[in-house]
Amino acid sequence: MSVHGTGASSFEIGWNDLIPGIEPPKVEKRELLLIEGGDSPITPATERTLRLFVTQSGGSLGRVVIVPATAHDPLDCGRRYARSLVALGAGLVQVLHIATRDHANDDNAAALLAQATGVLITGSHRAELMQLLDGTRALQTIQRRQHTGCVIATTKAGAHLLARQSESPSGFAAVEM
Repeated sequence: MSVHGTGASSFEIGWNDLIPGIEPPKVEKRELLLIEGGDSPITPATERTLRLFVTQSGGSLGRVVIVPATAHDPLDCGRRYARSLVALGAGLVQVLHIATRDHANDDNAAALLAQATGVLITGSHRAELMQLLDGTRALQTIQRRQHTGCVIATTKAGAHLLARQSESPSGFAAVEM
């Protein structure tokens, strides 16, 4: 795991360096995929949604960032989802642990999210998620990426936060599988 300055921490699995001259695919769809609660076991229904998420995030050329925001054990939750996404064919998978609002406003956290083709936000407590991310650079970056084609998968708590902040929620399709 690498620690970015005094802010959020992250680790990654999958390929670490971009292949020179090859850019990850630009995601054309702007969907919001709903998954079960962040600490829940990965069920067959969640796995189907994650498979779609991996595909729409660029598959083996995609850059996925997992934000286990309010999970009971965020790093374990992030590792569990990362292993599943890699097994489903995701390229670069990074876990961004945001424990405080300072972490959510960290330059390195925003930079990591700005390069994502897919963002997976876990967390099952809406009030905690809102308190942690509402109005932060991390959330603003996720929203900017969402509007430019990044696929977002989240729990209902995350969907509520994104819909609440979105200027044009009708521009997105929520898909619950």
